[in-house]
Amino acid sequence: MKIIYRLESLLAMACVVLLTTFSGCNKDEGESARARTERLLKSASWKLNKVTVDGVDQTNLYTGMILTAGVGTYTAQNGDPVWPSTGTWKLIDDKTIDRDNGVTVTIEKLDENVLTLSLVWNKTTYGAGRQQSVSGNHVFEMMK
Repeated sequence: MKIIYRLESLLAMACVVLLTTFSGCNKDEGESARARTERLLKSASWKLNKVTVDGVDQTNLYTGMILTAGVGTYTAQNGDPVWPSTGTWKLIDDKTIDRDNGVTVTIEKLDENVLTLSLVWNKTTYGAGRQQSVSGNHVFEMMK
């Protein structure tokens, strides 16, 4: 009888230890991937680190770019014409953003400090914006 009592006590303690261990494993427990993405996108003003277009560094075309996402809206400084100064957005899933101008943006990487977005820009603009309207696959690497 003592052995059964000890085994039950050991089993109960093991369960408590396991539950305690696993409950602290996921900081975002209960948060969906989509909700996490939205929270992280809106958590900061994202400053441009680097831009490539079809693998070629084009950072100089977007010097000082800052992207800020709000609830369904965004603002972009120094991102024209690829990133209009204001617009609306919605998440299609945890990796895809649909902008109001019909551009689909893919979230390549997103964590507490880094945001990498890609989009295909195939529009041609003329005038003062022509220099910045390099068409192709744009990859924006941003940091907080």
